[in-house]
Amino acid sequence: MTPAQARLWAIVASERPMVVARVSRRVLPPSVEDAVQTVLERAARLILRDRLVIAQEVDARPIVRAWLTSILRRVCTEVLRTEVAAKRIRDALAEEDRPTFDPVPLLESREELHQVPRGLR
Repeated sequence: MTPAQARLWAIVASERPMVVARVSRRVLPPSVEDAVQTVLERAARLILRDRLVIAQEVDARPIVRAWLTSILRRVCTEVLRTEVAAKRIRDALAEEDRPTFDPVPLLESREELHQVPRGLR
């Protein structure tokens, strides 16, 4: 890790309480820690790939905070979509009038739709 990357990571690490507070307002309690870890992991990967470069003379804290917020929004959206899908499956399985419900086609179609954006550039 270069000194510039280490400086950015130190700012990201110091902003962890902000990330935890914002994530806990957006996702269900069981998913908070996983979402926080995902945000920090993505930030670390992007820093290591030099996707965030800030000049030495610029105050990086507000820039990093805004950047983390954008990562946080994307992660929380993904977590919420997963939670909603899981809730739908649980609700469908819990229905007594549909004992023959097979979640496999639903999961397969969801996975196919999830793969579509990855192929687009």
